[in-house]
Amino acid sequence: PLLWRAVRPPPPPPADTRLDLNAATQAELGALPGIGPSRAEAILRLRALRGRFQAVDDLREVPGLDAGTVDRLRPLVKVEAP
Repeated sequence: PLLWRAVRPPPPPPADTRLDLNAATQAELGALPGIGPSRAEAILRLRALRGRFQAVDDLREVPGLDAGTVDRLRPLVKVEAP
């Protein structure tokens, strides 16, 4: 015999906890692995100088951040549209 089973609705999608590079503070950036206070300051300086980041890859323009560091940060950060 067929038994009726309650069907649960699918769980909600996980919250996006990535850090927005265009809204992050120095403390938030500094807490990222491999960044620290001086690199966080360099990120903020570049953002102030050239405006909003358009893509995570823009981090490669930050002095002291190489492609490997940017790749490690990729799952932790994002760039949201204004």
